[in-house]
Amino acid sequence: MSKDADPRSRRKDPRASCSWKVRVVNAQKKQFKGKVVNVSLGGVMLETDSAFSIGENLYMEIQATHQNKNQVIVVVGEVTYAALGKGGHHQIGLKFATDTSKFRNFLREYVADKAI
Repeated sequence: MSKDADPRSRRKDPRASCSWKVRVVNAQKKQFKGKVVNVSLGGVMLETDSAFSIGENLYMEIQATHQNKNQVIVVVGEVTYAALGKGGHHQIGLKFATDTSKFRNFLREYVADKAI
């Protein structure tokens, strides 16, 4: 695999593993459920039962927790990576496409504590 083909080579920010519930809504207003499996200051990786296309914008409500703090992260993300993962779940990488300043401190603390 070439370096350019590896999605990790495109990341600007360190990622941290997590297992957060997420509600996703696509442009057609169809809702999906999934799980955020890792997060950074710039985006997330989701596992879902549904496929999404690269370039698609998705509205997300992420139920995040860290050190007994709950945070609902509401953001739009652009799909930058899509693949079928182990167990038949779709792995969807998204970069945040809307302002995340409201959640930045929470994400920064989480990633600092849990970085991969």
